[in-house]
Amino acid sequence: MSTAEARVVVFDLARLRDDGVTTLKTAYRTAARLHHPDHHHGIGDAAFKRLSEAASVLKAAGLL
Repeated sequence: MSTAEARVVVFDLARLRDDGVTTLKTAYRTAARLHHPDHHHGIGDAAFKRLSEAASVLKAAGLL
């Protein structure tokens, strides 16, 4: 997964648009809150795993 794809995943899961105003960190926190398995039992497991993979790519690139 490239950093551009990871950025798209984060904004999609946060249900926000990448408009230049919302930061990547804010979008990540919003997405994590929406899809965390502790808050949504069984519903957000796959989405949270995808978000975690995107976050690891972005952290390795120094963007998150």
